Amino acid sequence: MTDIIRSRLHNTVICITVLVLALTMFTAVPVINKDYSYGMSKVCKATANVYVRSKATTSSSKRGKLKKGSYFVVKSTVKGSKGTTWYKITYKSKTGYVCASYAKAITVKTTGVSGLQGKVNVSSGNVILRDGPGTIYPSVGKLAKNKTFTITGKAKDVYGTYWYQLKYNGKYCYTISKYIKTSSTKTSSTSSTSSTSSTSSTSSTPSSASFAVTSISGLQGKVNVSSGSLYVRK
Repeated sequence: MTDIIRSRLHNTVICITVLVLALTMFTAVPVINKDYSYGMSKVCKATANVYVRSKATTSSSKRGKLKKGSYFVVKSTVKGSKGTTWYKITYKSKTGYVCASYAKAITVKTTGVSGLQGKVNVSSGNVILRDGPGTIYPSVGKLAKNKTFTITGKAKDVYGTYWYQLKYNGKYCYTISKYIKTSSTKTSSTSSTSSTSSTSSTSSTPSSASFAVTSISGLQGKVNVSSGSLYVRK
């Protein structure tokens, strides 16, 4: 009886081990669409003219009004006395509350970028780093003139302007693209060969002609002819 129990326990351990290994294999698969919005503040757009209240209730005093289409940063989400959701915001340097029923959260889509370097291209001063793509987002730091950095992504703000994403002090942030000069960090090798052909060409290219050559990496070619060879030209 003991041997039977041991055998069953052994088989159970094997099954659990196989299951854990299988789950590990699946979870180890890299995620293509990374969450590049880590640490980003929540920004909302007012869907109607809405009052900013001193407290999370409609019976509290009014601090002001947000016009329809206005953008604001959400500091936190709170529940009102009647279960209504309110957004805590900063309005004219004071704390205010906006009813969430009259606001829509902005979705930011950041596209991952690799092999691209950015350089601060300003005549003087610094560029501001923000925790999201847009001037509405809080400032998280600055980059000085000629400072270089690795671009990890790009995104459009609510007005259609592109912002570059980078990592700063361990967190992702954004800087506006108009003050950044980009360059590729991918290395490409080129080689030139010369050969003499036994046949003469019936046409020639003027020596003054110029060609635009685009470098390509990670691409393999294979000669695809039914017979014979393929010429390599200068």
